[in-house]
Amino acid sequence: MHNTEKITGRPSTSADNARVPNAATAERTVILERLLAGSPGQVFNAWTDPEQLVRWFGPEGFVTSDVIAEMHVGGRWGNTMTSPEGKRYVSSGEIRELIPSVRLVVFDEGKGEPMLGHSTTITVTLEASGSGTTMTLVHGVFKSVEMRDECVRGWSSTFNRLERLMRGMVE
Repeated sequence: MHNTEKITGRPSTSADNARVPNAATAERTVILERLLAGSPGQVFNAWTDPEQLVRWFGPEGFVTSDVIAEMHVGGRWGNTMTSPEGKRYVSSGEIRELIPSVRLVVFDEGKGEPMLGHSTTITVTLEASGSGTTMTLVHGVFKSVEMRDECVRGWSSTFNRLERLMRGMVE
């Protein structure tokens, strides 16, 4: 299976991705799709198991710690990502929707840098695709296109790490 990633600034028309942005907010929303090895259940577990999250969550070169993953609607979610230069990025929020092996929706309170009080919603949708899983991430709405672009770079790098985890390559 080859890695595929689609980045788009316009809403999807898929019925499964009904929570994508409207035309007014699309340019400030991250929409990424990645084909991964593994079943939807395996990918879902990578998102919800703290022991797996610390192995891949965050851009390449970052270390993730302080993972909070209360996996039920209303549960707390959070982590601290530390850059290679030692800068810490704290993220926290609440689980808004949880459908095992299908969908995870997290409200990110935006308390740390670079969000500085600007909250967003992260939606991850999983669908079986051949021998793997198509993962779609919708994250937004950001204050600016520049902030969105920064997150596209971060998520793309993060998904490279997830892809290696799903292929059994240990970091």
